[in-house]
Amino acid sequence: MPTYIVRKDDDVPTEEANSWEILCSYTELQQICNEYGLKQIIGAPGTVTDTKGTLTRAGGEWQDMLKKIKKQSGRGNTIKV
Repeated sequence: MPTYIVRKDDDVPTEEANSWEILCSYTELQQICNEYGLKQIIGAPGTVTDTKGTLTRAGGEWQDMLKKIKKQSGRGNTIKV
């Protein structure tokens, strides 16, 4: 389910203290906003900050295993280590 940012439906500019996140479906969000007088705040989505490759995450043991497989697989292998 997505996370929505809401705040009390006032004419006051958005302040972090007056806004909070809700984890629910869009239909539930509409019901909650109508019931409690809240307003949805539209913002930019989160960004990806971790761009490590899968081989880097796997660690040295996995690299060793790939080298072993490549060594034992024969001449025409296409395994990149």
